[in-house]
Amino acid sequence: MGLDSLLKYFYRFVFIIPASVIAIIVAIANRHTVTFIVDPFSPNAPALSIDLPLFIIVFGALFIGMVIGGAVAWGSGNSVRRNARIYRRQVRGLEKEREAAAPEAPSPGLPAKRPV
Repeated sequence: MGLDSLLKYFYRFVFIIPASVIAIIVAIANRHTVTFIVDPFSPNAPALSIDLPLFIIVFGALFIGMVIGGAVAWGSGNSVRRNARIYRRQVRGLEKEREAAAPEAPSPGLPAKRPV
């Protein structure tokens, strides 16, 4: 068992499983419906509102935050990926140039006969 698999095992039991249990407990405790209002100008008579269980609103907000955070993290790596593409092209070009410039090595044949 390698170190990577041990770390995955550790993370699974220390972080993921307790977080899942807590999420399930939160969902069970917050099953009552609430009115989600999108209209900030008239809270008494909203034009846009929907009745949802509270846990759906909380988990939806967490999910949207994770998606936005992932998009920002992915977008911040654009320069690294661009540089990697440029370096990969340079390496391919240099390998082709080396292959074209290197003379063909003679294939090994039978050894020369020695006089007896």
